[in-house]
Amino acid sequence: MAGAGIGGLRTAEALRTKGFAGRLTVVGEETHFPYDRPPLSKQLLTGAIPVSATTLATDVPVEWLLGRRIVELDRERRVLRLDGGDLVPFDALVIATGARARDHPGAVPHPGLFTVRRLEDSVRLAALLRRPGLRVAVVGGGVLANEVAAAARTTGASTTLIDRGGSPLRRLGPEAGAFVARAHRLSGVHLMFGTAVTSMRAARSGGTTVRTDNPQVPAVDVDAVVIAIGGRPNTEWARSAGLAAAPAGELLTDHFLRATDRAGIPQTDIVVVGDAGARPHPVTPGAFLAEPHWSNAVRQADTAAETLLGGPVFPHRALPSFWSDVHDLKLRVIGLPGLADTRTVVESDATARRLVVRYTRDGAPVALLTINRTSRLAHHRPEIAATLNADSP
Repeated sequence: MAGAGIGGLRTAEALRTKGFAGRLTVVGEETHFPYDRPPLSKQLLTGAIPVSATTLATDVPVEWLLGRRIVELDRERRVLRLDGGDLVPFDALVIATGARARDHPGAVPHPGLFTVRRLEDSVRLAALLRRPGLRVAVVGGGVLANEVAAAARTTGASTTLIDRGGSPLRRLGPEAGAFVARAHRLSGVHLMFGTAVTSMRAARSGGTTVRTDNPQVPAVDVDAVVIAIGGRPNTEWARSAGLAAAPAGELLTDHFLRATDRAGIPQTDIVVVGDAGARPHPVTPGAFLAEPHWSNAVRQADTAAETLLGGPVFPHRALPSFWSDVHDLKLRVIGLPGLADTRTVVESDATARRLVVRYTRDGAPVALLTINRTSRLAHHRPEIAATLNADSP
């Protein structure tokens, strides 16, 4: 098991549940046992939960090799080489190494820069957020950036959210973006959208100076900057062994989550789970779908275990979905909004803070977004699943 996060843990559990009694070794670069990542950008930052509350139960019988980094995969000999030179042989390999924070080209490393990908990241930022009068800038416009900005503001920090896009969560469309932007403004978050960050450097007086291409606000002085502009899959060691990968670094799999080589041939002894992989797109022939969300790694574990134990039986056809909490807004999305050519607002109530948006392509439903209207998902799930050739639990 390459990776000691949620994908590796759930796949190990699935293997044991399905009867595998052999040796299971889990190699993880972090020194921690598996922990729950969604709270890192929300409750852990605000102090709503202690660090101990993020720990996941790990009573599954495995051998843990933590604090060890994989540097090489020898597919022919079926061996992983770790930092320090140790070799770990395998009969079958689960790649669940996740992703790391993406670097910003304008960031000059210094103590005032933060990311929120690992437990240490969140603990370090949470400690700083307890300081009165703190000024924080969050760079990015996606799910993570909006969650961190909301959490920072909840602690009382003066918070600025900066992104080159025109609104928060722009991939979900302007309706959702405007709704979230309004919640930010009501909570006191300063928004700078349509603004590109050009550099982030340590200020002479302490803190960080964020420079932008906005002539009206060319520089923002803050105590801390959180960079939340996406992730990069931790797959270099696997790609160098000849496994096929997307341009962004995700390992390409077949419908059964088997890794493929550069000739497109599935590897029967290697499966990929979570952020490290991209599976065949359910609708667009020849394309691949990456789902960099916590819930995806959980859902793929069963398919990966079945593939390794009995050969491919059932293709992975889970309906894509993700969730996010921003201020008091509970966002839930099922399907693939990026496929849509039309968005229809089914419900919008600013006072009750509710929004429902239906996404269609050529008239067929491909996604649904709800904000504080989770009950609406069940009605639309079957029709969206049918369009996307997905299972509808």
